[in-house]
Amino acid sequence: MGMLGFPLTAAFVGIDVLFTYVHHDQTVLITLMAVCFIFIELSAFRILLRIFLGPHKKLDHPVAFRSS
Repeated sequence: MGMLGFPLTAAFVGIDVLFTYVHHDQTVLITLMAVCFIFIELSAFRILLRIFLGPHKKLDHPVAFRSS
């Protein structure tokens, strides 16, 4: 999480510096960068949750039996 720029780490400062080099008239670039970082953070957080909490288990999913 630290390498991806989680807000509690020093890499977040690097991402903030990256956003300062984008000019105010480049709104499309700012939007695309923000969306990319949001998706990267969400996917890294899901991986972290899966590692520490295990797979998501729901009991109401249908199960295919071998005999069918």
